[in-house]
Amino acid sequence: PEPENCSILTVAREGYASDIPGYGLMEEQKVIAEGQYYLRMRTKKYNGTDWVREVFLIKGLCAVFHDTIICEQKGEYVIGAHFRTPAKAWMEENTLKSTRTDKSQQLYELRLSAYGSSDISVNLEEIPYGERLFNYGGMHDKKNNRSGNPEIADIMWNARYNSKEIVVSVMTTFSSLSMEKGDKLSFTHVAHPARGDEEDIHCEIAGNMLRLSYGGKEYVYPVAHVGSMKKDKVQSQDKLLVGRIGIGKLFDLPY
Repeated sequence: PEPENCSILTVAREGYASDIPGYGLMEEQKVIAEGQYYLRMRTKKYNGTDWVREVFLIKGLCAVFHDTIICEQKGEYVIGAHFRTPAKAWMEENTLKSTRTDKSQQLYELRLSAYGSSDISVNLEEIPYGERLFNYGGMHDKKNNRSGNPEIADIMWNARYNSKEIVVSVMTTFSSLSMEKGDKLSFTHVAHPARGDEEDIHCEIAGNMLRLSYGGKEYVYPVAHVGSMKKDKVQSQDKLLVGRIGIGKLFDLPY
């Protein structure tokens, strides 16, 4: 599918997008503790920037995707972090929520919360993926201009996602801003599968430390990069997270 419909980060500079690099450099991967993992990847020379993605995985609880764009060429940027889920979804402030079914046919809720070091807007779009899959995607025979068997596609979809409803929802976190060489913009997304009555994960970044709180436990990890703008040095230390509806504090950077 189109890049904006994949789980990817897109960068437009001065109104122009660029090809998305096919490969990134694996900078680090390690086991933090039992059931806790970290990896960091970098994609260089991406439309005037470097893109660094840090991933934290706490087995059985959540995954955190911390993306930082490092400006290498001054310009006006529109940067979007795209995530998709194979189900209908809705927004509650800065959090996407989607009802899913596990292999034992038990319902749970997928929660994907978005945060940013600068002002962000969050958009949710439903993609008619079933039609694309059957008519233009992997089930389509381009050589003979013939579609595959929709019934087989239904079975494959149901086997993978435990759902007969073929739909994909795409959440995009956007930020539009002027950047100078050396400026950084960070997005942080927390993916948390939970039962409907379970509490949310509290997430914040203070300095270069990521803090997650849940169920009376706290998980603290260093991050390699955090958002910072040269113009911010004369502004307040408090950074605001702006979601689609509500406002919440995430970043508190020491300048």
